[in-house]
Amino acid sequence: MINESAIKSAVQQIQRSESEQQRIAKKLRDGGQETAFREAHERKLTFDVEDVEVNGKIAAVDGGLLAEELHSIDIVLTRAAAVVFEYEKSKLKKHHYHPSSFPDYEVHAPSALEAHEAIWFRNIARLDKEITAAIETIEKYSPFALFLDGSIVPQVSDKPAKESEVYALYEGLIGKYNKLFSITEKSNCLLLGIIKDSRGKQFLNLAERHMGLDPADCAVLKKTNDSSFLFNLLNEKERTFAFRYASISEHPILRDLRGHGDMISSFYLKAVKYDRPLRIDFLHPENGVNRIDEIASLAYSLSKHNQQYAYPAILIEADLRAALDPKELEIVYDRIFSSVGMSPSIFKLRRNTRPFR
Repeated sequence: MINESAIKSAVQQIQRSESEQQRIAKKLRDGGQETAFREAHERKLTFDVEDVEVNGKIAAVDGGLLAEELHSIDIVLTRAAAVVFEYEKSKLKKHHYHPSSFPDYEVHAPSALEAHEAIWFRNIARLDKEITAAIETIEKYSPFALFLDGSIVPQVSDKPAKESEVYALYEGLIGKYNKLFSITEKSNCLLLGIIKDSRGKQFLNLAERHMGLDPADCAVLKKTNDSSFLFNLLNEKERTFAFRYASISEHPILRDLRGHGDMISSFYLKAVKYDRPLRIDFLHPENGVNRIDEIASLAYSLSKHNQQYAYPAILIEADLRAALDPKELEIVYDRIFSSVGMSPSIFKLRRNTRPFR
């Protein structure tokens, strides 16, 4: 039975929150807030973004992951696909795929991992494939920009404990990230990570600390996230100021990036009127302020084409090429089972095979 009273209460709560966010957004815009603080690379709250003609090669990389936990091992499938689009006057003229249009997946079967270690392993294995594909694509095609689906650094939750047997894999992954950063710098290739569904709060944290909001306003912002609030703050074809991704002293992965950690920066871009802002992470050298507008214009020009779904077509293509069909996991399991036989190591978990609900 539907609880109408509970639904009405939830609707009222959402409406109050939206109204308060709109009020705070208007206050910030009307105040002409300057962003003269350490974490901000620029001194204005918002910037218009220029539409630009796109010429040359752009690459994008995405990864696919399927995994199943068995009695004593995990089956993990990973795949990464790179797409290269060649543009002439913003028209797509050629396309390439690396390593192929539909790459083979890799099969992993780590054993005796605890549940949290299995999650670390899966994420590291997927990221390793993606970053390897990104490095190879830059070396082979020399694009002037490379897009990653998601951030350009691993998440804090992806870092294993040092005593874990998975930690060596993490160290290898960090080495590849450092290689990717170095090769993009050397080849003058823009490196962008596009986060389509960010739930980050870094912008709001900066607003609370530096933008003169009163405690009541800060209390409102604690109950939302960056992209929800910035939907109200930003107009179409606008971005926020660029800011540091995080403090190195407070971010364990940035500390591992050997000289690149303090170069990771972000901004939010509202490319179309009826979709949420994208968070864009990028590599920002100390002398690279003038490239922020270039990065924003490129991301905007590739994301503006659908008024309800702002996302670069090249990343959509990479996602389709990297995606794995769940049937593939069943095929791999059946092949393993037919070869190994009735081994307890590969028994499926009871919660996935019970004959009743």
